[in-house]
Amino acid sequence: MTLPPGNPMIRVLQVFLLLDVIVFALVIPGMIQVSDRSVAVSVGSGVVAILIAVAAAGTIRRGRLGFALGWLTQLVGLALGLSHTVPVHHRRRLRAAVDHDVRPRQEAGHPAHTLTSPGSGPRLPGRQWSPH
Repeated sequence: MTLPPGNPMIRVLQVFLLLDVIVFALVIPGMIQVSDRSVAVSVGSGVVAILIAVAAAGTIRRGRLGFALGWLTQLVGLALGLSHTVPVHHRRRLRAAVDHDVRPRQEAGHPAHTLTSPGSGPRLPGRQWSPH
C-alpha cells in the first residue's frame, strides 16, 4: 500500500517513523532493565530497529522501497514488544508487592478488597469494592 507522490500524508508518515526512532531508543534501556537480555542483544536489536526506521523515513518520498521499509519498521516494533517477557523474579517481586499491600489489611481485620491503600487516610464504612 502506497500513497501517490505529493500526497501531504507522506510527511505525517515520516514524522511517525521518526517518532518510532525515539521509541526504539527508549526500548534499549527497557530491555536491559526489565528483561533478562544481555546489553549486546538489547543494543543490537534497538540499533537495527532504529536504522530501519531512519531508512524508511528517508526513502518514503521515493516510492515503494520507503513504504516497504515503513511496514517493516512497524513489524520490527511489534516483534520487539512481543519478544519481551517478564522474568520470573520480576513476577515474584510484583506478587510480593501485591501481597504486602493486601496482607496487613487482612491481618487487621479489614477485607482485602477495601478501596484504600495503606497510609491513604481513614477507611470509610461501606466503601468496598464489589464485583456485583
